[in-house]
Amino acid sequence: MQETFSLIVFNTWNGRRWEEYVRFLEDTKSSTDIYCFQEVLNGHEPGFTKSTGSRINHITETTKILNAGYVAFANRQAYFKKDVLLEFLPYGIATVHDINHKRNLRLTERQDIFLVGAMDSCDDPYAENVQLPVVIQKIRYETFDGKPFYILNLHGYWQDGIGKGDHPVRLEQTKKLVTILEGLDAPWVLAGDFNMNLNSESIRLLEALPGARNLIREYEVTTTRTSLYPEVKRLKEPHADYIFVKNIAIDSFRVDPGLLVSDHAPMYLDFGVV
Repeated sequence: MQETFSLIVFNTWNGRRWEEYVRFLEDTKSSTDIYCFQEVLNGHEPGFTKSTGSRINHITETTKILNAGYVAFANRQAYFKKDVLLEFLPYGIATVHDINHKRNLRLTERQDIFLVGAMDSCDDPYAENVQLPVVIQKIRYETFDGKPFYILNLHGYWQDGIGKGDHPVRLEQTKKLVTILEGLDAPWVLAGDFNMNLNSESIRLLEALPGARNLIREYEVTTTRTSLYPEVKRLKEPHADYIFVKNIAIDSFRVDPGLLVSDHAPMYLDFGVV
C-alpha cells in the first residue's frame, strides 16, 4: 500500500489575522505532515508591528502550536520594523514537518538557494527598481519505506508596481529554478507564492519541464487569492500561488479562497511518491 502525505502551502500574510491563523493551525495540524509557509517573521518578542500588524515571533508561536519537531526558516530579507525598537526582523519562508512529532519522514538534505540577490541585499524594498532577494528552500525527504522526494518552497520575485507578469528579473529567476529542478534525482513538489500570472512566460517555462504538472492549471483553479486582497487586483491577477509536481501521485488537491486568514488562499495536497 502506497504511503501518502498531506501538504499545506500558505502565504500567511505575516500573521496579520492572528486569531484566525491560530485557529487554522489547530484545525489542520492533526491531518498535515508538512507545511510550506511564505511571508513569516522570525523575531523573538511577542506582539505585532504597529505599521502592518504582522506577528513578530511568528515562527516561534507557529512551532509551539504545531508541536513541530523540525522547522526550516530561510531568511530572505530583514524586515525593517520602524515602529518597534528600530531593529531588523528576519523575514522569509519556512518549511515545517514532524507535526506532533509523528516522525513519519526522514529529512536527508536541506539547502537554501538564492535565485535573486543575497540575504539582506536590499536596503529598501519599496525603492525604485529594487531587486528584493528571492530564496528557495530545497528539502530532500525519505519515506520510511525508502522512497526519496523533494519539497521546494518558493516565494517568488516581487517588485512594487510591476504586477505578476513577465519581467527580466522574474524570467532570470525562473531559468535558475528550471536548472535546479532538472538536476533533482527524485520526485519533487515545487510550491509557494510564485508572484506570477498563470499565462506568464515564467509559468510556461516550468510547464515545459518533462513530466512537470501544474496543478493550478490542471485542476482549473480560478483564483488563489481571497476577498482580503483588493478586488480590482484580484480580478486583474487572480493567481499568485502554485504547486507543480513531477512523479508524484495525487490523492487530492484543492485551494480554499473562502478561508479568510490571509489575502492568499491555502493550498492542500495529499500525495504519494511514485
